[in-house]
Amino acid sequence: MNHTNIKTPPFAIIKDGDLMEDTSKLLRVLEFNYTEHEEFIDSLNSKGCYYARYGGFPPWEYTLPEKGDNVVFLHRFGNNAQLYMMHCIAVGDDDAAYFVDEKEYLHAVDDCCYYVFTLIKGSIFVTKDMIEFLNGEKINDYHPEDFLSEEASIALRNLFEQFN
Repeated sequence: MNHTNIKTPPFAIIKDGDLMEDTSKLLRVLEFNYTEHEEFIDSLNSKGCYYARYGGFPPWEYTLPEKGDNVVFLHRFGNNAQLYMMHCIAVGDDDAAYFVDEKEYLHAVDDCCYYVFTLIKGSIFVTKDMIEFLNGEKINDYHPEDFLSEEASIALRNLFEQFN
């Protein structure tokens, strides 16, 4: 069969004969409240990275980041927002062991494991109207699971390029 005339939509790949969404260019956003943001900043300043335990059961129902993925961390306050482009450098308790201070939580018997992120762009301060394109998008506040749309991912990457 000749596949030269088949057009795939942007962000699509063919794997094992099935058309699948290519999420490699899509972003996830995790929003912090004030206390979580303070802990995040403290971790970046003292350790040079941020780590947290994410997961759930059954694990195949979650689309958590993989090593190498970028995730935007967001904190809104008043009419402003602060954003950080983070890069996932470790997934799993074995990979994260070097970064984690709380060694007693490594290999805990639960449905979670450590994810470690390092800062690659930001922080940037914007007004809320500059991120209106995020309205209607799935923004997580527990763990970075859901992908933004292609349009929102592109707009967010462009925003980081504009300020960096």
